[in-house]
Amino acid sequence: MVAMRSKKSIISNIVFLLSIAAGLSLAVISIWADYEAVRYFFTGAHFDSFRGMRCPILASRSEAVTISATIENPSDRTVRPFYRVEVSGPVGRLLREQTSIPPRQTQKAEWIVNGDDVDLRYFIMTKITVPPFAGLPTREAMCGIFVLNLDRLTGQQALITLLAVSLFGIVFGLAMWERQMETANKGFMRSQHVRRALGLVVLLAMLSGLAGWWLVGIIFCALAILLFVIMLSMSLNM
Repeated sequence: MVAMRSKKSIISNIVFLLSIAAGLSLAVISIWADYEAVRYFFTGAHFDSFRGMRCPILASRSEAVTISATIENPSDRTVRPFYRVEVSGPVGRLLREQTSIPPRQTQKAEWIVNGDDVDLRYFIMTKITVPPFAGLPTREAMCGIFVLNLDRLTGQQALITLLAVSLFGIVFGLAMWERQMETANKGFMRSQHVRRALGLVVLLAMLSGLAGWWLVGIIFCALAILLFVIMLSMSLNM
């Protein structure tokens, strides 16, 4: 009975730790890419944030991915705003385009990036700047894509895999430990509280990274590392 319980404990530990590693990896990758994009395009000028850009988190070096920006027209007349797109790379690319937007509607702008746009070894970074129109100020947005050498997976497939492994592992690992709570001592119960907090913080770190909130994500990642050290210390002393 004790041997069976010990075996289950080892399995739950492995599953939980692998899921934490997957979740933290995803959070760090997404935060790191956006942080590098901010550094890459920093000029010292400050403009309002543009909220309409959508950028993949991961990409394979061999694939082409689409980045989009939804530009809104809040006025009662048709407008033809310009926008400027900058893309990273050994040489870099600069695109200047114009679009037409009917009153109170939106228009989506799209551009494609690929492995030729990689810079700083692992990143594709892009920036859009929308000059003033219809009473709106100049706005800008930047994002980064982490590029991996994936043989058969696309970046989207790799992202879904990491998300699934992390979410399933955290839930499964915690559930297995919950079943052992009935006969647990106080030290075990305190360790379980730390595990719950660690799982929650890693999920929040992933959410922050995927949402592009890299400053918040950094805080959650640091807190996750602290909780992991606490959990490890408690496990060694049990």
